Amino acid sequence: MALRFKKITKYKFLSDIQLPKSFILFYGKSLDERGFEILKHIKKVESVTINYDNAQDGFYINDEFVRRAKFNIESYIKTYSTIVIEATTLGYVEIITLLYFLNRIEKFVDILFIYVEPLSYRKVEKNLFEDEYELSDDWSKNYKYIKPFIFQTFDDSILNKQATLITILGFEEGRLGRIIESNTTIDYKYDEFISIITIPGFKVGWENVSLSKHYNLLENVKELYYTPADNPYETYKTLNRIVDNLYKKRVVIMPIGTKPCTIGAAIFMVNHTEKKSTTSSDYIDVATKYDFPIKKENRTNGIGNVFIYSLTN
Repeated sequence: MALRFKKITKYKFLSDIQLPKSFILFYGKSLDERGFEILKHIKKVESVTINYDNAQDGFYINDEFVRRAKFNIESYIKTYSTIVIEATTLGYVEIITLLYFLNRIEKFVDILFIYVEPLSYRKVEKNLFEDEYELSDDWSKNYKYIKPFIFQTFDDSILNKQATLITILGFEEGRLGRIIESNTTIDYKYDEFISIITIPGFKVGWENVSLSKHYNLLENVKELYYTPADNPYETYKTLNRIVDNLYKKRVVIMPIGTKPCTIGAAIFMVNHTEKKSTTSSDYIDVATKYDFPIKKENRTNGIGNVFIYSLTN
């Protein structure tokens, strides 16, 4: 099976959101006004909390720890045919895991992602030349593969087969910078870098922030692509186009930009992995890694546009 896009709906206000009468909601931890307000608006239904624990490589689901191998999504969705995933409060690992298991169930379901844009990001002390943002407190020192989206061999560089790294960039230049700095002759994982910049951004001019933050790093980037910050379908198509042009190359995808782009990357990974399992052995091998940021609380201000991204399995 494959996940298929149906439509994208944009709302100006939370009160305008239209959802089916019956659905089950998956959501995570609220860190800012957006998360608190959207959950307050829609949580009067049956719901499931899901939070990934990087140290234990498992999930806290309704506060009960569940190892990945024991995660049976059908036991949670029960008879529901509409699954709502509140992406504002969830991270990449939760999103890609939910999609992976939803794509493998026998019945057809409608999947609705909700995402609330911020009105602004909180700034730290302004320097002379540009605004500074601190959206995360820390990152994992290891860029870990997300199972089961891994190579058949354990290391990117085994047998001298370096990979192409595709990153989707946001405001935090340090996330790409650490990868490039670690890609030395001692730990030579990637022989080329491809990046995707979100143009247009959520707001006019925000794309310039991302470009300026990464300007000094772009000399390491072989190709630069563009996709809208709020459109997972366009991100999905862009990743397809890039990977199709890298035939017989090994590829690692790391989405470190906007949440809609992260959703697009997750959908791409699920579909590509499913397709790879039914094709010949020379089909391009794509894996995904993540740096597991510890996000700052109250990292954004206000509530911007609200989107519902509709899919089916």
